[in-house]
Amino acid sequence: MSSESEIVEEKTKADAGASYSPFVLLVELEGAAVAARRAEYDALKSLLAGSNGKLTPHHFVRHALNQPPAQYLPGLLDAIGVAKKSVDQLAEEVRNGVALYLSSSEAALRPQIEELIMAASAKKMRIGFVTTHRESIAQNLMVKWGLPENAAQVFAFENYEKQFPRADILLKMAKSLSCTPRQCVVVAGSQFSAKAALSAGMRCMVVPDEFTAFQDFSGADVILDDEADIQPADALNRVTPMKAIG
Repeated sequence: MSSESEIVEEKTKADAGASYSPFVLLVELEGAAVAARRAEYDALKSLLAGSNGKLTPHHFVRHALNQPPAQYLPGLLDAIGVAKKSVDQLAEEVRNGVALYLSSSEAALRPQIEELIMAASAKKMRIGFVTTHRESIAQNLMVKWGLPENAAQVFAFENYEKQFPRADILLKMAKSLSCTPRQCVVVAGSQFSAKAALSAGMRCMVVPDEFTAFQDFSGADVILDDEADIQPADALNRVTPMKAIG
C-alpha cells in the first residue's frame, strides 16, 4: 500500500465539509479487496499435498468459487481423485488458512481497491466491507491499511453453507445503511457477486483476479482489470455522477 497517511488525508478532507454523497461503496473483502482467493487455493493445495490427486487452478475455479469449503470440497475431491477424507475437518483447516492470511501482513489492499477507497472517501461516500470471517479480522485489517477509525463499516456473515455474497445479503447491508439499492455501488470480484449486485438493483464495479478474469461480467457498470483504460477514481465518478448532498 502507498503511504498510510494518504487515505487518512483523503478522509480528513472528506470530513471538512458538511455535505455527503448519497452513494455508498460496498466492497467484497475476500472476493475483491485482497488476494484471499489465491490464499484459499494455496492453503487447499498445501493441505492436499500428500494426496494422490493433483489440484489445479482449473479445478478450483470450476468447483470452489464463491462457495464455502464445506460445500465445494466433496465435488472437488471427487474431481481430482482424492479419497474422501473428513470434509468437515478439511473445510475448517481451509478456513483457518484463509483467516491466517487475512491476519497477516500479506493481506494488502489491491491497488484498484485502494484507489477506489480513497476516491470514495474524497466524495464523502460511506464505505462497507462484507466478509465471511469474523468482524474483528476485518477491523484489524483496516487498522493495518491505515484507514481512520469508523472510516468503514464491516458486515460479517460467517458462512459455512451457501454461495456468497448473495443478493439478499447485499440488500440487508443496504437496509442497515438506510439507503436504496440504487445508492449502493458494489465492488465485486467474480461473476457470481456481480450478478448478485445487479439482481439486487445495485450499481456494480468489478475488480477480477487471476481466477475470475475470464468470466462474463455483462451488465456491470465498470470492469477494472489489468487492461482497463480508465482509472479507478474516474470510474467511480462515472458510476456515481450525482453531486454530494447536504
